Amino acid sequence: MVKGNEAGTGLPAPPGLDELDPAAQLDPAVAEMCLALFETLRALARTGREEVAARELLRRHGLAPRHAATLAYLALSGPMSVSDLAGRLGVVRTTASLLVTELADAGLVDRREDVDDHRRTVAAVSPESRSEVWQMIEARLVPLCRAAERLGSGRVADLTSGLLVLGEELRGEECGDGRGESR
Repeated sequence: MVKGNEAGTGLPAPPGLDELDPAAQLDPAVAEMCLALFETLRALARTGREEVAARELLRRHGLAPRHAATLAYLALSGPMSVSDLAGRLGVVRTTASLLVTELADAGLVDRREDVDDHRRTVAAVSPESRSEVWQMIEARLVPLCRAAERLGSGRVADLTSGLLVLGEELRGEECGDGRGESR
């Protein structure tokens, strides 16, 4: 991660620069990635403020913003067990169960017993609310789909892998190899 030269020029950094400027220790590619991520997060926040459909749907049903993420996961992933949903949301199973119950009470989600394992509950966006839920996530989905078209499937796969690794690091999780290091 420490760069070996000044701004990729092949020249060594001036003496003492690393002590004065912590950014001088970053690999230029990592610094560029951070800047791109910051800009993307700002753009996502602006898009979030413009999501009138999401706010209206939640308000109409007496729900909170945390319910929007649950609806988005179920809309994009399809039916899923409450335990799997908890893992995706990064919450304990009881919290996921409460979210699903509140969404079911609002008529936005259907709950059913898993036919293969009667101890498990499966949640899915209700057929009656599918269009309304898709409208809610459309403000963010459309630009993501346009970006995916521009990137192509290989680069989308790389971006997805990178985002998953970043998420693991942000949560302090170990990588799949058990070493707890970046791959």
